[in-house]
Amino acid sequence: MNIIGFITVIAWVFGIWSTVFVVARIVAGRAYQTNTLKQIRDKMDGIQRSFPWMKAAIIAIVCWAWILTQ
Repeated sequence: MNIIGFITVIAWVFGIWSTVFVVARIVAGRAYQTNTLKQIRDKMDGIQRSFPWMKAAIIAIVCWAWILTQ
Protein backbone atom coordinates (compact mmCIF):
# COMPACT_ATOMS: atom_id res chain seq x y z
CA MET A 1 0.00 0.00 0.00
CA ASN A 2 1.41 3.35 -0.97
CA ILE A 3 0.81 6.75 0.62
CA ILE A 4 -2.16 7.56 -1.66
CA GLY A 5 -3.89 4.35 -0.61
CA PHE A 6 -3.26 5.16 3.04
CA ILE A 7 -4.69 8.67 2.64
CA THR A 8 -7.72 7.21 0.88
CA VAL A 9 -8.37 4.82 3.77
CA ILE A 10 -8.03 7.69 6.25
CA ALA A 11 -10.39 9.80 4.10
CA TRP A 12 -13.00 7.02 4.20
CA VAL A 13 -12.83 6.81 7.99
CA PHE A 14 -12.93 10.57 8.56
CA GLY A 15 -15.50 11.11 5.82
CA ILE A 16 -17.97 8.63 7.25
CA TRP A 17 -17.59 9.77 10.86
CA SER A 18 -17.68 13.47 9.99
CA THR A 19 -20.85 12.95 7.99
CA VAL A 20 -22.42 11.07 10.90
CA PHE A 21 -21.45 13.88 13.30
CA VAL A 22 -22.91 16.55 11.00
CA VAL A 23 -26.21 14.69 10.70
CA ALA A 24 -26.33 14.01 14.46
CA ARG A 25 -25.66 17.66 15.35
CA ILE A 26 -28.28 18.92 12.93
CA VAL A 27 -30.85 16.44 14.26
CA ALA A 28 -30.00 17.33 17.87
CA GLY A 29 -30.28 21.05 17.11
CA ARG A 30 -33.65 20.64 15.44
CA ALA A 31 -34.91 18.46 18.30
CA TYR A 32 -33.79 21.10 20.80
CA GLN A 33 -35.54 23.87 18.86
CA THR A 34 -38.83 22.01 18.97
CA ASN A 35 -38.60 21.33 22.72
CA THR A 36 -39.81 24.61 24.23
CA LEU A 37 -39.79 23.30 27.80
CA LYS A 38 -36.10 22.41 27.59
CA GLN A 39 -35.30 25.84 26.13
CA ILE A 40 -37.15 27.60 28.96
CA ARG A 41 -35.44 25.43 31.59
CA ASP A 42 -32.01 26.15 30.08
CA LYS A 43 -32.75 29.88 29.92
CA MET A 44 -33.71 29.87 33.61
CA ASP A 45 -30.45 28.08 34.47
CA GLY A 46 -28.41 30.49 32.32
CA ILE A 47 -27.37 27.80 29.86
CA GLN A 48 -26.88 28.71 26.22
CA ARG A 49 -26.73 25.68 23.94
CA SER A 50 -25.13 25.51 20.52
CA PHE A 51 -24.72 22.71 18.03
CA PRO A 52 -21.70 23.56 15.87
CA TRP A 53 -21.56 21.49 12.70
CA MET A 54 -19.54 23.57 10.25
CA LYS A 55 -16.07 22.21 11.13
CA ALA A 56 -17.21 18.60 10.75
CA ALA A 57 -18.96 19.52 7.49
CA ILE A 58 -15.75 20.98 6.06
CA ILE A 59 -13.81 17.85 7.01
CA ALA A 60 -16.52 15.67 5.45
CA ILE A 61 -16.52 17.70 2.23
CA VAL A 62 -12.74 17.49 1.90
CA CYS A 63 -12.75 13.75 2.57
CA TRP A 64 -15.57 13.03 0.11
CA ALA A 65 -13.89 15.21 -2.51
CA TRP A 66 -10.68 13.19 -2.07
CA ILE A 67 -12.57 9.90 -2.33
CA LEU A 68 -14.45 10.99 -5.45
CA THR A 69 -11.27 12.07 -7.20
CA GLN A 70 -9.55 8.72 -6.62
